[in-house]
Amino acid sequence: MDSEEDTKAAGRGGWRVTLGVLVLILAGAVGVALWQGVDLGRTFQEARKTTEEAATTARVKAAFMLSNRVSAFDIDVDTEGGVVTLRGQVPANEIRELAEAIAEDVASRAEIRNELDVVPGVRPDSELEELRRRVGELEIETSVMAALAKHPRLREKNIRGDVTGDRVTLEGSVDHAEDKLGAERLAQATEGVHSVVNNIVVEESRQRMDD
Repeated sequence: MDSEEDTKAAGRGGWRVTLGVLVLILAGAVGVALWQGVDLGRTFQEARKTTEEAATTARVKAAFMLSNRVSAFDIDVDTEGGVVTLRGQVPANEIRELAEAIAEDVASRAEIRNELDVVPGVRPDSELEELRRRVGELEIETSVMAALAKHPRLREKNIRGDVTGDRVTLEGSVDHAEDKLGAERLAQATEGVHSVVNNIVVEESRQRMDD
């Protein structure tokens, strides 16, 4: 019993030593900061402010990317001191006003400073256009594959949907013709799809041809 109590006491003593060392380190760090004239409270406040401003900028940029009319143009967003500033070029005043309205809605607590220049004939940013197009295709492809995965007859089938623009090309194989038609109907019913190219092979038909 004495040995067990001694072990517990030693353990408690070890934790006390560790805690004491951590306190000394923290006190030393604070002491150095104060000795160097650093205002810790102000430093923490500035760090928090910077984080909040970065988050506001990110939200406004994300909202622009979701807009079909605004996302095509390279709009710079800068947040500082509670002011969100928009810079760049757009081809029409209505797009300039739309960008400002989006920023006001997303950053409702901030002042919006719209410095966008209206330059008729300015072309969309090619990289942003390509990114937007590809993201749209991936959204359609994901929706088609999700619909196929939920279908009791098609979920286990080897079907792939490749999307180009608003056209879906179905590849793979099924056992019966009705499954091929069912996959086409599911793809056609997906939002954003305007046409379907059905290249699915019916194994039943292939087997008959082989026979």
